[in-house]
Amino acid sequence: MVATSERKRIAHKRPPVGTTWTANYKERSYTAQIVEVKEFSAGWGVQYRRQLFSSPSAAAEAITGYKTNGWTFWHSSQTSGRRPHPRPSN
Repeated sequence: MVATSERKRIAHKRPPVGTTWTANYKERSYTAQIVEVKEFSAGWGVQYRRQLFSSPSAAAEAITGYKTNGWTFWHSSQTSGRRPHPRPSN
């Protein structure tokens, strides 16, 4: 039996190193970049304002001041217009 409080973890594809992400929050724009970080268990991280974060959510929390889903907070600014991970269609 699975506990009702247990959450499903979604595996996200690692964004390519060098990908630039943007976010708009409280009428301000923010920019971060995906970088290789061998010290992190995932091997990559998010660089925002010269700080390294181990996840998109940690970088988003630095901006908002509270926990938030970084995979939905950030948007890829690649010319293709794709988001950092595939979104299910409704």
